[in-house]
Amino acid sequence: MDAALVELAAMASDGTRPARPGPKAPLTGAALRKAIMAIWCVFFCGMQWRAIDQLSGIPFGTLYSLFARWTLRRH
Repeated sequence: MDAALVELAAMASDGTRPARPGPKAPLTGAALRKAIMAIWCVFFCGMQWRAIDQLSGIPFGTLYSLFARWTLRRH
């Protein structure tokens, strides 16, 4: 913890900031299949969104945004 605070203080003094990573890569292959199955469990089986997050290992926000984009695209 102390090492991280020292590094952040040094970065603040010379004007540099930690770089934020760019956009995340889209889900593909097995990860996309896993996400679709997780959404299927929520939609057809009545599983809670927050529970599927922990069971599938895919973040809740990723699953929900995938579902929301798919739903909007269908209408």
